[in-house]
Amino acid sequence: APENILITFPVNNTYVNDTLTITASASDAIVINRVEFYNYSTLITNDTSAPWQAAWVTGPDGLAQLYATAYDSNNNRLNSSIISVTVDNTAPTSTVQDPVSGTTVYRKAGGVVDVDYTYTEVNVDKVEINVSNSTTTVGSKTITSGLTSGTSVTRNDSVTLNSGAPDGTYNVS
Repeated sequence: APENILITFPVNNTYVNDTLTITASASDAIVINRVEFYNYSTLITNDTSAPWQAAWVTGPDGLAQLYATAYDSNNNRLNSSIISVTVDNTAPTSTVQDPVSGTTVYRKAGGVVDVDYTYTEVNVDKVEINVSNSTTTVGSKTITSGLTSGTSVTRNDSVTLNSGAPDGTYNVS
Protein backbone atom coordinates (compact mmCIF):
# COMPACT_ATOMS: atom_id res chain seq x y z
CA ALA A 1 0.00 0.00 0.00
CA PRO A 2 1.12 3.62 -0.43
CA GLU A 3 3.17 4.83 2.53
CA ASN A 4 1.88 8.38 2.75
CA ILE A 5 -0.83 10.65 1.33
CA LEU A 6 -1.40 14.20 2.57
CA ILE A 7 -3.48 17.11 1.29
CA THR A 8 -1.11 20.09 1.27
CA PHE A 9 -3.61 22.71 0.07
CA PRO A 10 -6.06 23.96 1.17
CA VAL A 11 -5.13 24.01 4.84
CA ASN A 12 -7.47 22.49 7.42
CA ASN A 13 -10.10 24.83 8.97
CA THR A 14 -9.81 27.64 6.42
CA TYR A 15 -12.25 29.51 4.17
CA VAL A 16 -12.24 28.84 0.42
CA ASN A 17 -14.18 30.12 -2.58
CA ASP A 18 -14.50 29.99 -6.34
CA THR A 19 -12.34 27.42 -8.13
CA LEU A 20 -9.15 26.36 -6.44
CA THR A 21 -6.45 23.77 -6.92
CA ILE A 22 -6.30 21.06 -4.28
CA THR A 23 -2.77 19.68 -3.95
CA ALA A 24 -1.47 16.53 -2.29
CA SER A 25 1.80 14.74 -1.68
CA ALA A 26 2.00 10.95 -1.89
CA SER A 27 4.82 8.44 -1.55
CA ASP A 28 5.29 4.70 -1.89
CA ALA A 29 8.12 2.18 -1.99
CA ILE A 30 6.94 1.17 -5.46
CA VAL A 31 5.10 3.78 -7.57
CA ILE A 32 1.99 5.94 -7.07
CA ASN A 33 -0.25 5.40 -10.11
CA ARG A 34 -2.99 7.88 -9.31
CA VAL A 35 -4.49 10.08 -6.62
CA GLU A 36 -8.24 10.60 -6.34
CA PHE A 37 -9.67 13.71 -4.70
CA TYR A 38 -13.00 13.68 -2.85
CA ASN A 39 -15.43 16.08 -1.20
CA TYR A 40 -17.19 13.85 1.32
CA SER A 41 -17.76 10.71 -0.76
CA THR A 42 -18.11 12.52 -4.11
CA LEU A 43 -15.17 12.12 -6.47
CA ILE A 44 -13.89 15.52 -7.64
CA THR A 45 -11.33 14.11 -10.07
CA ASN A 46 -8.27 11.89 -10.24
CA ASP A 47 -4.74 12.71 -11.26
CA THR A 48 -2.42 10.16 -12.86
CA SER A 49 0.86 12.03 -12.56
CA ALA A 50 2.71 14.13 -10.02
CA PRO A 51 2.38 16.85 -8.91
CA TRP A 52 -0.92 15.52 -7.52
CA GLN A 53 -3.63 18.15 -7.91
CA ALA A 54 -7.27 18.72 -8.72
CA ALA A 55 -9.23 21.77 -9.87
CA TRP A 56 -12.27 22.07 -7.62
CA VAL A 57 -15.29 24.29 -8.22
CA THR A 58 -16.27 24.86 -4.60
CA GLY A 59 -20.04 25.02 -5.04
CA PRO A 60 -22.58 26.22 -2.46
CA ASP A 61 -21.62 27.83 0.84
CA GLY A 62 -21.09 25.53 3.79
CA LEU A 63 -18.75 22.93 5.20
CA ALA A 64 -16.73 20.68 2.88
CA GLN A 65 -14.62 17.72 3.90
CA LEU A 66 -11.83 16.90 1.50
CA TYR A 67 -9.61 13.86 1.35
CA ALA A 68 -7.39 12.14 -1.19
CA THR A 69 -6.79 8.46 -1.95
CA ALA A 70 -3.45 7.30 -3.34
CA TYR A 71 -3.13 4.08 -5.37
CA ASP A 72 0.10 2.21 -6.03
CA SER A 73 0.92 0.04 -9.05
CA ASN A 74 -0.64 -3.00 -7.31
CA ASN A 75 -3.89 -1.05 -6.85
CA ASN A 76 -3.38 -0.87 -3.07
CA ARG A 77 -4.75 2.34 -1.62
CA LEU A 78 -4.36 4.71 1.30
CA ASN A 79 -6.68 7.59 2.32
CA SER A 80 -5.39 10.91 3.59
CA SER A 81 -6.71 12.59 6.70
CA ILE A 82 -9.84 14.67 6.16
CA ILE A 83 -9.37 18.41 5.63
CA SER A 84 -12.37 20.52 6.70
CA VAL A 85 -12.91 23.83 4.91
CA THR A 86 -15.74 26.34 4.83
CA VAL A 87 -16.92 27.37 1.37
CA ASP A 88 -17.86 31.06 1.29
CA ASN A 89 -18.91 32.26 -2.17
CA THR A 90 -21.43 34.85 -0.95
CA ALA A 91 -20.31 38.46 -1.03
CA PRO A 92 -20.81 40.35 2.23
CA THR A 93 -23.40 43.09 2.48
CA SER A 94 -23.17 46.29 4.46
CA THR A 95 -25.51 49.16 5.16
CA VAL A 96 -24.82 52.55 6.69
CA GLN A 97 -27.68 53.22 9.10
CA ASP A 98 -26.62 56.58 10.47
CA PRO A 99 -26.09 59.11 9.03
CA VAL A 100 -28.89 58.57 6.51
CA SER A 101 -27.95 59.04 2.86
CA GLY A 102 -28.36 62.62 1.65
CA THR A 103 -28.24 64.27 5.07
CA THR A 104 -25.67 66.85 6.10
CA VAL A 105 -23.21 65.62 8.71
CA TYR A 106 -21.50 68.02 11.10
CA ARG A 107 -18.17 67.00 12.48
CA LYS A 108 -17.45 66.69 16.17
CA ALA A 109 -14.35 68.15 17.77
CA GLY A 110 -11.21 66.94 16.06
CA GLY A 111 -12.97 66.33 12.76
CA VAL A 112 -14.70 63.11 13.88
CA VAL A 113 -17.91 61.75 12.35
CA ASP A 114 -19.71 58.82 13.99
CA VAL A 115 -21.03 56.15 11.65
CA ASP A 116 -23.44 53.33 12.52
CA TYR A 117 -23.42 50.43 10.08
CA THR A 118 -24.47 46.83 9.73
CA TYR A 119 -22.57 44.09 7.97
CA THR A 120 -23.63 40.57 7.16
CA GLU A 121 -21.08 37.85 6.53
CA VAL A 122 -19.57 34.76 8.11
CA ASN A 123 -15.97 35.59 7.35
CA VAL A 124 -15.43 39.30 8.00
CA ASP A 125 -11.80 40.40 8.10
CA LYS A 126 -12.17 44.14 7.56
CA VAL A 127 -14.71 46.94 7.11
CA GLU A 128 -13.88 50.06 5.13
CA ILE A 129 -15.75 53.32 5.70
CA ASN A 130 -15.31 56.28 3.35
CA VAL A 131 -16.77 59.76 3.82
CA SER A 132 -16.82 61.95 0.72
CA ASN A 133 -18.30 65.14 -0.63
CA SER A 134 -19.35 65.35 -4.26
CA THR A 135 -15.78 65.16 -5.57
CA THR A 136 -13.31 64.01 -2.92
CA THR A 137 -12.95 61.44 -0.15
CA VAL A 138 -12.50 63.53 2.98
CA GLY A 139 -12.29 60.74 5.55
CA SER A 140 -11.80 57.01 5.65
CA LYS A 141 -11.21 54.22 8.11
CA THR A 142 -10.39 50.55 7.78
CA ILE A 143 -11.41 48.41 10.73
CA THR A 144 -9.58 45.10 11.04
CA SER A 145 -9.89 44.26 14.73
CA GLY A 146 -12.86 43.71 17.00
CA LEU A 147 -14.98 42.47 14.11
CA THR A 148 -17.60 39.88 14.90
CA SER A 149 -18.47 37.11 12.47
CA GLY A 150 -22.16 36.32 12.30
CA THR A 151 -25.27 36.75 10.27
CA SER A 152 -25.82 40.43 11.05
CA VAL A 153 -23.78 42.78 13.24
CA THR A 154 -24.40 46.46 13.97
CA ARG A 155 -21.45 48.63 15.00
CA ASN A 156 -20.58 52.24 15.63
CA ASP A 157 -17.17 53.58 14.64
CA SER A 158 -15.76 57.06 14.18
CA VAL A 159 -14.16 58.37 11.01
CA THR A 160 -11.68 61.20 11.25
CA LEU A 161 -11.99 63.70 8.44
CA ASN A 162 -8.72 64.05 6.62
CA SER A 163 -9.44 67.30 4.86
CA GLY A 164 -12.18 69.90 4.68
CA ALA A 165 -15.25 70.01 2.50
CA PRO A 166 -15.88 73.03 0.25
CA ASP A 167 -17.65 75.20 2.85
CA GLY A 168 -14.61 75.59 5.10
CA THR A 169 -16.34 74.32 8.26
CA TYR A 170 -15.87 70.67 7.43
CA ASN A 171 -19.54 70.01 6.76
CA VAL A 172 -19.89 66.93 4.59
CA SER A 173 -23.01 66.08 2.68
